[in-house]
Amino acid sequence: MRTLQELIDRHSIIWFSVGSDKDLCTQFMSELAELGMLWVNGRPVTPED
Repeated sequence: MRTLQELIDRHSIIWFSVGSDKDLCTQFMSELAELGMLWVNGRPVTPED
């Protein structure tokens, strides 16, 4: 399985869905924030998004 960073490096833009699990969503957003990811509008991703 590829890591999130590998997908980002390969495709530049990713689309994702984590469903309605609040804990999973928070964890995923935290990982994106740690990688320094930005939303399309240029705003940094935060764990609270």
